[in-house]
Formats: sequence, C-alpha cells, structure tokens
Amino acid sequence: MQQESSTSIQGFARHFPRGWLSTLVASWLAASLGAAFLNLSTATLRRADGLVSLERILLALASAVFVSLLIYLGLSIVTLLVTRLTHRRRFIPMILWSDFTVLAIAALMPVWNLVNENLPSGGWAPAERLMTSTSIWATALTLPLIAAVAAAAWRRKRHITRTYQAWLLTAPLLGFQVFVFVWTQVHWVSGIVSVGSLLVTLLFLLGGMATLAAGTWLSGRIRALPALTAITVLIFLAPIPALLQSSRPRADSISAADSISSLSCVVLLTVDTLRADSLASMQTELPPEDVLTPELDALVNDSILFTQARSSSPWTKPATASILTGLSREVHRADELRSILPSETRTLAEHLQDAGFTTAGIGRNTFLRNSFNFDQGFDEYNFFPRGNSGILGDRLLRSTLPRLFATKPSSPELTDFAIHWLRRHAEQRFFLWLHYFDPHGPFEPPAEYLPQRPMPPRIGNSFGDIQAVRSGELVPDLEEREWIRQLYLAETRHVSHQVGRVVDTLKAIERYDACLVVLTSDHGEEFWEHGGFEHGHTLYDELLRVPLAFKMPKALAAPRRIEHPVSTASVTPTILEILGSQAPSHHFSVPSLVPYWQGEAVPDVPIFSSGVHYFEDREAVLFADHKYIHVPLTGQEQLFDLEQDPGETRNLVRRENELRDSARRLLTEHTEASRRLRQRLGIDGEMAELDSDTLQDLRSLGYLQ
Repeated sequence: MQQESSTSIQGFARHFPRGWLSTLVASWLAASLGAAFLNLSTATLRRADGLVSLERILLALASAVFVSLLIYLGLSIVTLLVTRLTHRRRFIPMILWSDFTVLAIAALMPVWNLVNENLPSGGWAPAERLMTSTSIWATALTLPLIAAVAAAAWRRKRHITRTYQAWLLTAPLLGFQVFVFVWTQVHWVSGIVSVGSLLVTLLFLLGGMATLAAGTWLSGRIRALPALTAITVLIFLAPIPALLQSSRPRADSISAADSISSLSCVVLLTVDTLRADSLASMQTELPPEDVLTPELDALVNDSILFTQARSSSPWTKPATASILTGLSREVHRADELRSILPSETRTLAEHLQDAGFTTAGIGRNTFLRNSFNFDQGFDEYNFFPRGNSGILGDRLLRSTLPRLFATKPSSPELTDFAIHWLRRHAEQRFFLWLHYFDPHGPFEPPAEYLPQRPMPPRIGNSFGDIQAVRSGELVPDLEEREWIRQLYLAETRHVSHQVGRVVDTLKAIERYDACLVVLTSDHGEEFWEHGGFEHGHTLYDELLRVPLAFKMPKALAAPRRIEHPVSTASVTPTILEILGSQAPSHHFSVPSLVPYWQGEAVPDVPIFSSGVHYFEDREAVLFADHKYIHVPLTGQEQLFDLEQDPGETRNLVRRENELRDSARRLLTEHTEASRRLRQRLGIDGEMAELDSDTLQDLRSLGYLQ
C-alpha cells in the first residue's frame, strides 16, 4: 500500500513541475477561489444590499479568497500529517476532502448566521430563497470533486490525475458562474420563481455544463498551477483600481472660483426625531446663556428659518419619502412596514444627478436602507445598519474598511464618513444627504452631554425600554419622565456637535458660502404631552413640528425668520427652484417655498399630514391657524386653535362648525388630488421582502414584537 500511494503521487506529479507541493498549491488555490465565489453567492442572497457595487464585490472577493486560503492552509497541514502517518490513505483523495470542507464552510457560513438568529414569523423566507436558488449550483460545483473521489476509489491510480486536473480548472469558473447567477437573480431578474428566472437558470446550467466539458478537455493540455496563480493574483490586485477610481475627481469638477449662482453644492441634513422646540433658536423666550445646541443654532441663524414647519407624517419612512420627492404620503404610498419608495417617483437625488451633480447618501435608519428603494439617484449610498453578511473575512473588512463595511456606525462615525466624502469631492458639483439617527431612541448619550444632576436609579444614563413603555409594562413617574426627556436633549446636543463638524469641513474646503445647506427632521418625539411616548402614533405638534432651515449661498438671500406654516415635503421643489430647474410643479403635492423670501404674495396653503405607524390611521390638515385631526375608522374629530392653544388641549370641533366643515372639504379635495397625481405618475405601491437582519433591527427598536 505504501508503494501504491507513492506511485499515485508520482503519477500526479508528472502534470506539475514540483510534484506533490505543486499539487497541494494548485488544490489550495482552486478550492479557495471556488469557495470565495460560493461564499459571496450565499451572502448576496442573505443580504441583497450587501454587494451592489463593483468596488464592494472586488473587496469582498479578495477578503473571502484570503480567508479561504488561511482555512485551507490549516486543513492541508492536517491532511499531510494524516497522509504521512496513515499509509493506507491516498494523498489525492485526502486533499479532495480538504477541498470539500473549505467549500462547505464557505457555502454554509451565511446559512449558519441565518439559522442562529431568533427569526420572527415569516423570517424564513430568505433561507428558502437561498436554498432554492443555490442548490443546483452548489451541486454542480461539487460534481468534479465527487467524480475525482469516485475515480480514486474505482481506478486507484489510472485517470485520477486527469479528473483532479479537471476539478482544479473548473472549480473557480463554476464558482464565478454561481456568483453571477445569484447576483442576477437578486438584482436583475424579478423574483426567484418566474419566467425570467427559469430562463436565466437554464442559461447558467448550460454554461456550467460547458465549463465542466472545457475543464475536462483542457486537463492534461495546460498546467493548472500557473493559471490558478494568475487568477488569484488578479483578484488581489483588482480592488486597487476601484479604490483609486473612487477618490479620483470626475470630469465635470469645478473650481471654487466658479459662479456662486450656479449652486455648486447642496447638503441636506436630516436629524431623526428632532423636535422643533429642542433647539434654542426655535425658542425666542430663552436667554442666550441657555443655548444648548450652539452648532445647530449657528447654522439656523445663518439660514432662512421656517418656524412653523410640519412633517407630512409622524414616522420616518413616509416623512422622508415626502422630503425626497415632494409628494404627499397619499401619493408615494411608502407608508407601511414593508412598503418601498416607488421606482416611478423622481427623487431629489435623481434630479440633481441629471443636473451633473455627484450624489451621495450617508446615514443610519433601517427604514431608509436601499432595500426600501431610497437609493434612487445616488452614485454612492451608504445607509446603516448592516448585519454580518456571512462573507468570509467580514470582520477584517469591517475593521479595515469601515466606510464600506461598517454595521452600526455612531453619529461621530457617520460624521467621519461624511467629512471624508466631502474632502474627496471638494472640487466637484455635489449633493450630499446626511441623516443622523440620533436623537432617536434608545437614548444613549455620551456622558459629557448629560445634565449634571442625580439620575433616577430605575432609568440610569441610558433608556431603551420603548416597547415596555408602549405596552404599559413600565410606567415612569414624573421625575423619570423628565429624565428621559433630558437624555433625549443630551443626544440632541451630541448631534449638534456633529453637525458643527460638517459645517466646519465645508468652511475648510471653502464651500460653505457657496453651498445650499438644508436642515430638517423627519418627525418629532412625544414625552407624554398627550399621554403617550415616542412617535408614530398621533398627529399632534410634538410629533409634526420640526425645524426647517435653508442656509442659502451668500449672494442669493439673507437669513430671516418666516412664520408661515409650511410642509417639509416642500424641500425638493424648493431646492429645484433655487437651482433653476424646469421640473413641472404639477408633479409635486406641495409648492416651492422660494416665494416666501422673495417678497411675493403667497396664498395660505393648507398643510396635510397622515400615515401613523401604530393604531388606526389618522389624517390632519393645518389651515387658518387651526389644526383638524380626523380618524377615518371611528369618525373621531378634533379641532384646535394653534394660536390660542398651541398645546392642542381644547377640542373645538363641536363649537366651530364652519371651520370643521372647511377642514373636511380640504381633506376630501386633498385625497382626490392625490389620487389623480398618483395615477398620473403611475404609482401602484410596492412591497419589499424584509431580510432577517432588517426584521431584527426593527424588533430591537420596538417596531416589531
């Protein structure tokens, strides 16, 4: 048996210049390349938003190959020791089992991450999708391996070399085909089970058969080791041009000396859950020494400030969709947990991209990730959180390339990303949307922003039991409620400092004076003003009234305060009018705000809000210093005089019949106008399939049980 084993190795060595060492290296490279592609395939299916750009694909591929090589090195050492000590085992079949093991680890790692999560009802859809889409190709990838093992057992020494040579040549090619197949299924073909999907599957199956045939034909005609080495080197070199290209200015870059009126840069800053009254600049009664958000207030004082701005919805997804499109919630219909921003809408980023701007979105909020289609029009879109992708080398990528592979960056880290992007594109026409997640709950402010007072022991210096409060399991007393509000304000001060860093960067690159900087929020936060907590459940002003400020280029308009009620949905049409865009106004639900500071006579425009996330739906209209709230399911009505009763505590609906009837008519007209606009734009509403990480994020934030 010892002589037989030696003969097998010698026979195989004839195909490689360095005998068993070349055999080992070639097997090492082939299995690692195939494993890396297979790993990326299953990871892509697990997280569809993980590998959307060539830069990320190349970096992830290089990382997966590197880790696969390390795993295989350890397996090879064990295999050689076993082969050396056990003379009854053949060298090549032992190496084949190492190949199979590294492939299995690469393919099953994303599945392992998936099944170890506590998935809610319906959360197994990604696993079913993964197994349906990859089972054929995972089998095809191991066919040469199985054939080689069978040949080793049946033929002993004859033909094993050629079969194994075929495996070495086809493994990387089949792995590449698997990845391309999966990527097209996720990002190109509509649905896993469809006519297009079946055609693509058939095409790739035929390609796989051709690859197997070609590998078999080439075995014995070319040497595998040089080819595999070249492929591996190319994979490690390929990300370098991508990284260099990402930092190279585009051909349409401009100089700082260009005309300010050309509006060379636009920055949209949205701060999640920012109440209007949390800024000192929105509270004229506060003395200067009580200013607690100096950086935000400095920006507001440089701006045209709308003190009576209202959000179109009390929670993130519909409110932000309105900000980015100029459409009401009734038009864009991105108002449910699984709904997405319709592709038929035209976002602010798409308009600016068409105007020659480089566009980027950076931020953190589960509802704004590209799986909900908010990345329309962005050249770069980095919204978090992102879970563990299952890519071999995931931790390596997250530690060495956090701007591309971070999971849950903090506000300072988001600011770092934005500053890096601004400096990289300082000489270009650019649009940057930066969305801070703070001061959204859970409230976990840094210690230096906490008020200097004793904290309630049951709450501590952070608070995240939102679901417990909402369900009534935890009922904070008055002192604890005030402390929770102080934690929120501490996070607001923290974000203020981060916004100051962004403004300082704009000044450092000499773009601040020429930039249009817009500051606003998606919604506010309730601290028991109407008996509730958090957001998404009512249409009172603690949830709807938010800051809205336009820091204009110096030559275009001076700072001022405007008291007219307006909607944050007017952000997009306003920016486009400042740019001189010819976008038709009848494609928006709301008008531009430019006439307010140009001295034109502006008619009173009713402000509409709707789309709560919890409980029965509500709709509201603000008009003539009054707010009317209607609950369609029960018919409940409320009417408040905001000038005399800004806290919305006295319901006048039974006393002010004329105002109530006017409000009803306005809501009916708004509903009909929204229906006509939705039909004109061809919007029918779309739903997303939520992956397990998204469901886990929403559950951790209290949006799901």
